[in-house]
This record gives sequence, structure tokens and C-alpha cells, in this order.
Amino acid sequence: MTKGQSVESAGRMIRPNNREIPLWGWLAVIAYMVLVDNLMPSEYEGWAIVAGWFAASAMCLVNYRSCGRYHCKITGLGFLGLGVLAVLEEIGVLDLEAWVIWTALLTVLAVGFGLEYRYKKSKSGSSYVVACGSKACSSSGGDQEFCMNNNDEGDHARMYKYVPGSTLAASIITAVVLHYFFPVTTIIPFPYNLLGLLIVGFGVYSAFLSVRLLISNNTTFEAGGNPSSLVTRRPYSYSRNPIYLGFLLIALGTATILSSLSAFIAPIIFFLVVNTIIIPFEENRLQKNFGIEYEKYKASVRRWL
Repeated sequence: MTKGQSVESAGRMIRPNNREIPLWGWLAVIAYMVLVDNLMPSEYEGWAIVAGWFAASAMCLVNYRSCGRYHCKITGLGFLGLGVLAVLEEIGVLDLEAWVIWTALLTVLAVGFGLEYRYKKSKSGSSYVVACGSKACSSSGGDQEFCMNNNDEGDHARMYKYVPGSTLAASIITAVVLHYFFPVTTIIPFPYNLLGLLIVGFGVYSAFLSVRLLISNNTTFEAGGNPSSLVTRRPYSYSRNPIYLGFLLIALGTATILSSLSAFIAPIIFFLVVNTIIIPFEENRLQKNFGIEYEKYKASVRRWL
């Protein structure tokens, strides 16, 4: 399949819209943030900073829709998270030190650009993704086209393989750090917070049952793996992603046990990462492998519950 070819039944193409935010746009936002932080009266500074974070997030996500670069999605979601933190600080829910914001910002940038560099998901210039035949292909804005074989050895698959587990671990650590170092109002008093143990138990059971079912059907349970069969029996009859649902319950149960409002930021982050990065990648692969069979299953079972 060549660049500009019409979409056929063999695959689906996502084309660049060539509406990337130019460099001067980013320089304008950075200058705005700096000027707000140093010149604006304190009573207006907070909400002006909020507007800056949300503007940066919107610009990243616009660029992602245009160029498909991995770092645009990560930084877009990261700036959105910083904007939410700024809102919580402005309304008095949080009281964050400057080093926390700087650390979060540098982490977002390091993760976004670091993963893109490590796995070379996109080349220079605008790119789009093609699902064609038995390959998942990505084509740069130039003449060069490069494809990833539909197996576990591709860069995409190796990257996605580790993201869900790493995100769950990071979410739990984040919940603990936020609870002990940046505690906010306790919203679930003792002993009701111990219900979190039950939620964690349900999460572990859901993930374990799902993995065991996939293994019994001789298909992969790894993110980024190439499934050999479409499993639709329980628990896949009530959720298309019971493993990730289990992970989400584990993160939610941990936050419930800790009981402070700040701890619940962690499961929200986990949900956003998995729902916007991991699941779409896997759904695209399942669609390619199983076609109409997967479409019928997708129409009858919800993504989460």
C-alpha cells in the first residue's frame, strides 16, 4: 500500500492533516507562562497558569492528530494532568511546592521523548499509521516507508508490552507518595477504607482469571502480543479488557485503602494511559487479525464494563 492509496478492505489508514502547531506557537506559550509567573498580580496568576497548561496540552494533542508522534500524546496528557493539579491548587485542595511541578514537568518530557527515542516509533516529518494485510505499517512524510511485522519482535509491540504493568506500578507508587507527602482531606474514614482490600482482591481475581483463560486458549496475554485466537468467554463476555479492568481495580482499591483524596489521582492516571494508548493499539491489532468476528464482539461487549 502506498502513500495516498485509498483504503481497502485489507486495512485502515490514518492520514496526517498537516495542521501541526508551528514552533512560534510553542515559543508564544512558553513566553506567556514565564511572563505570567513573573509579572502578573498574584490574584490572577493561578488561573492564568492553568490556562497555559491546558493550552500546551491542547497543542500537543492537536499535533498528535496531525503527526502521530508518540511524544505528542504523552506530553499532551502530561500537560493536561499538570493543568488539573493547577486547578486543584487554585481552589485550595492542594498546596504544591514549585519543585513538585518542575519534577512532574521534567518527568513528562523525559517519558515522552525518551520512549519515542528508545523505540523509534516515528520518523522525521509527519507520519501516519496503516493497518495493511498482515503488517502494521507507518509511513513518514517523505518517500521512505517502514513497516513492522505483526509479531512480538516489532518496536511497537516491545514498547506496549511493558507499559500496562509499569503504569500500574507507577500508579500505586504515586498514590502512596501523594497520600504521605501531599495528603488531602480523608474522604473514606476507617474502617470503611478497608473495603479497598476487597476491591484489590476483585482486581487480582479478574486479572488472574483472564490470564489463565488466555493461556488455556494458547494465545498471548501480553500487551503488544500477537493474538492467535479471539477469546469471548467469561470474563471476556462482560468486558473486552478484564485484565486492565483488574489492574484498574487494584489501583482504585489501593487509593481506597489510603483514603485521601490525592491518592485517587493515581487510578485516574492509569485509566487515561491504558484507555488512550494501550487499548487502541490492541484493538487495532485484533481488528486486523479477526475482522468481522471482532467487530461483532466489539459491538456486543463494552470496552470496560
